[in-house]
Amino acid sequence: MDSTDSADEPSFPSGRSLVIALVALAGLTVVSWGAAQLALGAAGTPVALGIAATKAGVVAVAFMELLRASTLARVIALVTVGFIALLCAGTVGDVAFR
Repeated sequence: MDSTDSADEPSFPSGRSLVIALVALAGLTVVSWGAAQLALGAAGTPVALGIAATKAGVVAVAFMELLRASTLARVIALVTVGFIALLCAGTVGDVAFR
């Protein structure tokens, strides 16, 4: 009998999903560059932040494997994003009310 169980072995993401993530990131980079070339005015910043947030989501799901991570790892990622949002909101509030 083999003492190792297949459930104990780590499962790695398939090469196909990593290639899809890479293509998505490359496509979003092209979209980001294209948006920078357009005169979007005040909409430029929200568009750029939306593209950046989408790229961060792709990285979190594909490369950090948050969908398969433990609950603790997911909570830590969520708290981290919350603190970054809080810092951004504080910065925007500080600049807006000066």
